[in-house]
Amino acid sequence: FKAFHAGIVVIADEINASPMLESYLNQLLMGYDENHMRTQKPGFLLIGTQNPASMGGRLEASTALSRRLITLTLPEYS
Repeated sequence: FKAFHAGIVVIADEINASPMLESYLNQLLMGYDENHMRTQKPGFLLIGTQNPASMGGRLEASTALSRRLITLTLPEYS
């Protein structure tokens, strides 16, 4: 939440590995912190990576989170 209020770019790996993380991401991407306060400094940006939900321990993103993200699918590399 510190990065949210400071307007910092955050890179998060494996954002689909934890259901609790999705709840936080939804909240932040709606523009609110854990106390339902809006940030005073714009600029917060989340860059997240994830592996397919077909991999063990991964979850499919909820409809709510999917609508708040721009998704880029990269081809597998050899």
